[in-house]
Amino acid sequence: MSTRVRGMGGHQSARMMKDEWLTPPEIIKGLGEFDLDPCVPINRPWDTAKNHYTIEDNGLKKKWFGKVWMNPPYGEETAA
Repeated sequence: MSTRVRGMGGHQSARMMKDEWLTPPEIIKGLGEFDLDPCVPINRPWDTAKNHYTIEDNGLKKKWFGKVWMNPPYGEETAA
């Protein structure tokens, strides 16, 4: 039997089976508008910034600009 776990600070995984986590939209809205999110899921239920980089874009290799929001990936690979 698997247990559903909530992430840090109430962040929630889109499917609870992936390493993609989403910050609730009310938190993003409360912080104001962001220019870029360099680490966003390909299929997201809401936008976190005006511009987005997905895993397909490899946001770590692209230029970041403006006010940046990033909810980094979680998972076993990030613990190294």
